[in-house]
Amino acid sequence: MANNWLNNNATMFIPFFSVGPEWEVLYADENINVEVTSPRALLAMKINASRPGRDVQDIANLIAIYAIESIDGVENLMDEYYPGDGLSDKALRLLLPIFERGIPPVPVRPPIPYFGLPPTA
Repeated sequence: MANNWLNNNATMFIPFFSVGPEWEVLYADENINVEVTSPRALLAMKINASRPGRDVQDIANLIAIYAIESIDGVENLMDEYYPGDGLSDKALRLLLPIFERGIPPVPVRPPIPYFGLPPTA
């Protein structure tokens, strides 16, 4: 296992203005909390990061899940999470081919991971 599996590398992409990332607790006990953000916030964060090769399929799948049909729709989403930033050239280079190829079918939702103990309420 890598020594940095738990790190803050993605914190620079978390939106802190306007709409927050909407965290959902998957597991919690007295020692650890495992949380995930909403798929909508994840889409905004992945578009903000726009890492070629790493984010393209995730972005395409999340666009399909939310039935976003155009770059304008993506811009509206981004304005909710990162108001006033607009889409970067890097993001447009990832997004344009997705819309040109066509949005993929909505993927099957994966099961919630099992952490060995029931989640706390």
